[in-house]
Amino acid sequence: MQFRKSFVVTAVLVILIWASFHPLAVAVETTTAAPAGGYLQYQEPPKTSVSIWSTLAYVVTLLIVFVAVVGLAYLTSRFLAQRFTGAIGRDNKAAVLGTLALAPNRTIHLVEMSGRFFWIGVTEHSMTVLYELTDESEIERLRESKAASTTPASFQMAITSQMDALRQMRDRFPQIFSSDEGRSSNGKDDKK
Repeated sequence: MQFRKSFVVTAVLVILIWASFHPLAVAVETTTAAPAGGYLQYQEPPKTSVSIWSTLAYVVTLLIVFVAVVGLAYLTSRFLAQRFTGAIGRDNKAAVLGTLALAPNRTIHLVEMSGRFFWIGVTEHSMTVLYELTDESEIERLRESKAASTTPASFQMAITSQMDALRQMRDRFPQIFSSDEGRSSNGKDDKK
């Protein structure tokens, strides 16, 4: 089946290439003699014949170039992914355990990568390893705090703090958040 498919594709390509160079399919350019002294005078462009074969060959060529570019982009991305993933490893995990914002676009991150802990300084233009944590007691404390922090508890704290902020806003601006019974959905008073 694979041989038949490749044979058909090859045959179609050979026919299209042959048709694009065949004397009947190639447009013949006719030249007209320019009138004497007609350097800046308008001249009719020479008439050329365009056949369906030349248009079809042009479209097929565009498709082949498009497929080649997409294929090369795919192969390049796979090659680069293998090359850069090989340095870290597919099974090793990296996690940002904490972040301290120093200024806009300047932060310090505590990162765990392959069982090692690093303090990394990050700016707009660079990343620098500031310190590698090697103290075993500190590493154990970080691992315990990482295991103790559960997502539902931190999520619950985030929701609670957001609800408190909304309540404070409601109390600060009561006229905006009040629910008047006499108002309709478009804000005008209902008259009954």
